[in-house]
Amino acid sequence: MTVEGFTSPEEAALASWHGTPAANARVRCVTVRGARAEVLIETDQSDSGYLDYVYCIQGDAGRWREVVSGNGPTDRWDDPDEYAWSY
Repeated sequence: MTVEGFTSPEEAALASWHGTPAANARVRCVTVRGARAEVLIETDQSDSGYLDYVYCIQGDAGRWREVVSGNGPTDRWDDPDEYAWSY
């Protein structure tokens, strides 16, 4: 049986940056609400103000995966009635 996902939302958020080691991606902060998380990633991009907002969800097995990311925050990311993200 293959276990999918990551042990933490931080790991899930950083996974998409593994192919770009020069970016020096790192977690600035993480907010977890229930089975959802917002992870803020900062990098060594040319624009020092660039931040990557990564939203993750936790599956029944306790593993985390990224569902969406972008360069700005998402309002009501923690509300399942607003965003029907599922594992």
